[in-house]
Amino acid sequence: MSFAYGKLRPLLRKRKYLHFGKCSAVPHRSLRIMQQIDPALPVADVFNADCPSRMILSHVSSRWGGLVLVALRDGRLRFSELRRRIGGISERMLAQTLQVLEADGLISRRDHGEVPPRVDYCLTEAGEAIAIRYFEVAQWIEANLDRLGTQPAQSGG
Repeated sequence: MSFAYGKLRPLLRKRKYLHFGKCSAVPHRSLRIMQQIDPALPVADVFNADCPSRMILSHVSSRWGGLVLVALRDGRLRFSELRRRIGGISERMLAQTLQVLEADGLISRRDHGEVPPRVDYCLTEAGEAIAIRYFEVAQWIEANLDRLGTQPAQSGG
């Protein structure tokens, strides 16, 4: 593995972490690059608990992840604009969600270096691809809400 890591280092300068044991924290893009270097590496599999694709899926399908992606389909938005757009999200949860989606390579953050601080967020190419799909799911849910159960789930425990 150290051989592959040596070749990956220049390609992954932006990443702050890489753990190769059971693919635990390797970003999905990095895994594809690693597979090109060493085809013996495992293929991404969201059903494998140790695969990084599972981690990305959990980030995107979290309570707020999909909503952030869909909100950013309208273009570049500032933190406060996102918070107003996504009803019910706290500042802390929005900040955490944005950090995770940025680390996953789905959104990009631009700091304008001004006082007062001005930061905005937009979708990356990968983020746009998945946001389209989440937008379609959201549209379907809105169109079919009358057919769907809207009551809170009862615990069967």
